[in-house]
Amino acid sequence: YHASIQSEGDAITVGAIASTRKMCAAASLMNQESRYLQALQAANRMALGENGFLYIYVDGNETPLRFSRMHGQQA
Repeated sequence: YHASIQSEGDAITVGAIASTRKMCAAASLMNQESRYLQALQAANRMALGENGFLYIYVDGNETPLRFSRMHGQQA
């Protein structure tokens, strides 16, 4: 998937998300992907935690999305 992103300070806006239409083997995985992409579309703020995690705050979600760099990956 890919999308345009605009940010200013800690504010973030995610544009329309484009993704492949390839089906997952399990409906539960398709549901998980759909919920994830919907959450990204509703993102409103981001923060980098002291622990190295990137937190993305989403309208309507109590808990932010949490991302970490994959081991061995460079910025």
